[in-house]
Amino acid sequence: MKQGNHSNSHQGGKAQHGAGHGGEGKDRHLHNPIEDRLIPLEPLDLANVHSIDDLVRAMAKTGLRLAGRLESIDGTTARFAADLADTLTFADRFFDERFRRSFDEFAERSGESLPADEPVQVDYEPPPIAELDLARERISTVIWTSGFRPATDWIDLPVFDEDGLPTTRGGRTDVPGLSFIGTPWLVDMGSANLVALVRDAEALAAAW
Repeated sequence: MKQGNHSNSHQGGKAQHGAGHGGEGKDRHLHNPIEDRLIPLEPLDLANVHSIDDLVRAMAKTGLRLAGRLESIDGTTARFAADLADTLTFADRFFDERFRRSFDEFAERSGESLPADEPVQVDYEPPPIAELDLARERISTVIWTSGFRPATDWIDLPVFDEDGLPTTRGGRTDVPGLSFIGTPWLVDMGSANLVALVRDAEALAAAW
């Protein structure tokens, strides 16, 4: 796949876009990565995806490039640890090791007769990436999504429970004017995810 050839040559007597005034050789064109085929994504076969863990492997199989933990950045070169396979294996086993026993015990105690669940993982091992030249790959934006923890120690008010979460009714606390959104179980289990953010925000705004 050819991602584009932007030389310093002149075509038809006109300098290329971006040449001159300190911009020699720089590509000023804004690419649409899908339309320009910079990301060769193929249709995702959801029929073979049985869990959120499977989804990562399935997307990688259709063109999403996965890398291990970021170790360093030197200029425009990013280097990654050789731990991608271990991370994916951890994700594959996470549900079984942490939740399956509790769910099975609940089903047994409640008298539920449920079919056995032995999902088959998507059979794909993404090739490891040791390093990536961000400039050469035309990556101009990096979004850090490394997780987060609540930082509410600056709020000196009696609105938190023993776990450090705000005590609310639909987001509203007992302190006039103080509300929260995006916290676990604000309304239900969807409240801590983007899927319920608009719903909870509209309900909270209406309550004011």
